[in-house]
Amino acid sequence: MIVIRIAAFTAAFAAIAIALLPMRAAWAAAGVPSDFTASAITGSVWSARLSDVSWRGAELGDFNAAASLIDRMGSLVVHLNSEDGPLRAASITTSSGKMIAEDIAITTTVSRFLPSLPAAALTLTGGRLELDGGACLSAGGQIATSPMDDQKLPAFDGRLECRNGQLHAIFASAGDAYSFSLAIDLAAKTSSIKVISANPAASLWLAAMGVPVAAPEVAP
Repeated sequence: MIVIRIAAFTAAFAAIAIALLPMRAAWAAAGVPSDFTASAITGSVWSARLSDVSWRGAELGDFNAAASLIDRMGSLVVHLNSEDGPLRAASITTSSGKMIAEDIAITTTVSRFLPSLPAAALTLTGGRLELDGGACLSAGGQIATSPMDDQKLPAFDGRLECRNGQLHAIFASAGDAYSFSLAIDLAAKTSSIKVISANPAASLWLAAMGVPVAAPEVAP
């Protein structure tokens, strides 16, 4: 009986200690990439606040955060939620140089990615991204934009995927009247975004907006 009580006390003490662990320590232990920064990290792993979060210079906003050791056994998962930034939610895990971001939700505009295009609303839901260094291993999620009324263009739907180590975003309007693809190089210190393919209608529209269509890179 004494042994059981000691074991129960030890388990309870360990649980309390983990719950009170500063999020700053958990953030460092999780091995979050250095280009994912915050000006201030306060609170415990149970309830924390990350201020002025940015990724490669792109401002993402302020986040409520919590960490877990049970969502993915053997790895520390940091859950992020924001009410006002472009990145509304994500769960981030790192291990052996790899980073997995799941349950990604983004609310932003098309022009945030391609400044020459209209500021139509763009959302990503159910996003998932796995990186090894800067190489894209797997990606997924559903993209949607609002209609671009000033350009007399319909809404676009799309998806994320990986090709040749790069993140690709594929867009198409209803009936594929307009379609184009973006390649996002995450290996570069500053992520580059290029339009790498477009059907004839989209090519004419993009050219009129001053957006070049580059040839896609081929894997060696």
